[in-house]
Amino acid sequence: MYNPDKRTQSVRTFAERLEESAGELAQDLVLEVQMAHRFAAAGHVPEAARLLRCFDGGDGLPFHPSLRTGERRALGSVAIQLGDDAPLTGLARAAGAAFVAGNRQVIVNLPPTCIELTSRLARLAEDLLPGVIFTAEMPDAFLLRSLTDAFTRAIWWAGDPVMVLPYGALIRDTRTRFIAEAATNDPAVVGNLADVGSAATAIVEAAFRNGGRDPARIGRVYATEGVYKALVAAIREGASALTVAQPADASADVSPLASVAARVALLEWLDDADDADASVDVDLNFRHFGGDSMPVLYPTVVSDCAPHLSIVRNPKQGAVLPIVRVADGENLAAAVAEGGQGCAISLFGASPDEVADFAGRYTHVFTDSTAFSADNAHARHHWGGTPGFVVDPDGRVRTGPQVLVAELSEARPTRRDRPATSPAPTPRQLPV
Repeated sequence: MYNPDKRTQSVRTFAERLEESAGELAQDLVLEVQMAHRFAAAGHVPEAARLLRCFDGGDGLPFHPSLRTGERRALGSVAIQLGDDAPLTGLARAAGAAFVAGNRQVIVNLPPTCIELTSRLARLAEDLLPGVIFTAEMPDAFLLRSLTDAFTRAIWWAGDPVMVLPYGALIRDTRTRFIAEAATNDPAVVGNLADVGSAATAIVEAAFRNGGRDPARIGRVYATEGVYKALVAAIREGASALTVAQPADASADVSPLASVAARVALLEWLDDADDADASVDVDLNFRHFGGDSMPVLYPTVVSDCAPHLSIVRNPKQGAVLPIVRVADGENLAAAVAEGGQGCAISLFGASPDEVADFAGRYTHVFTDSTAFSADNAHARHHWGGTPGFVVDPDGRVRTGPQVLVAELSEARPTRRDRPATSPAPTPRQLPV
């Protein structure tokens, strides 16, 4: 029988186990996904625990209280593909939601390099999260196996979105709910009333998180004329203070780049910015460490950017932060919109009218804080947006943020919807 209180308590205990094993988990993350040690131990693991605790005490279930009343029910079997940019926070959000929703089987696939991390998570979850299975296989093989498994009703995907393209027809034919989440390019806006020092500290922490690879990072900053110079100087100082070292070093703050493609894209966008007379305020510099597959990019601040530049508009997988100056009298909302959309916006020193204006444009509006502030953890359970999407079992495609507890459960049929004789449970039909 579904017991939400028992499941949320199990998730809370799992969060405690993650914190108790932070040192070992950090070591696994360093060796297997090239995450900087200090960020892994002091940033990534505690954030995952905080996200798991959102399900306890009612913070997660109010998104769909019908789980408690029985109006919603679990899907049955769910597959979760984690990315290498934020594996534990992805685990907390997606696998946590699937488990709390009551699914009897939740298969969690980590990147294939994560052998030790997979084993450690399985041991931490043992006898605590029944039905949660950890694997580490190639994402495309996991995707195909999940789509052709007759009992898997939904797939949450944080892997390479390009990899999904060849499977579009199979996703529709198998009537699998497919939830794809991708990195957004969320902005921060700093107005004339802001405390520049506090704003810069919060922005540096959010923008350069995991070497700029975290999918919920701040990807661009807009500053009004009155605070622009002071803000650029404060962000430059904060970025320069981050420690670039061998990722396994306990002092390392900045993780290596994710891929060759990420490096090539950043260099191309930075060239475009240079051609448009933007200023690189912290020298662009790559450093290779022995044994690393990719170099570490020193945190790079690019100021005097035009809103239309590719370095502003595109999601970035690297420690680069563009800053746009907004002149007095210029339409702030229009300048932000020209740089593309996002899921959340962080406003520092905003007026009530500005907060209300942006509330109609973004799912989450954080005032004087970011998505990574402790008080905003609940928002990460209602996340997503372009280029992410959901394919429903009927083939409809939705974009925009998703409440994962809802996506990984379903409405229970009403008496009117039920057949006169309830059929035995059967797997979903596969195409012939």
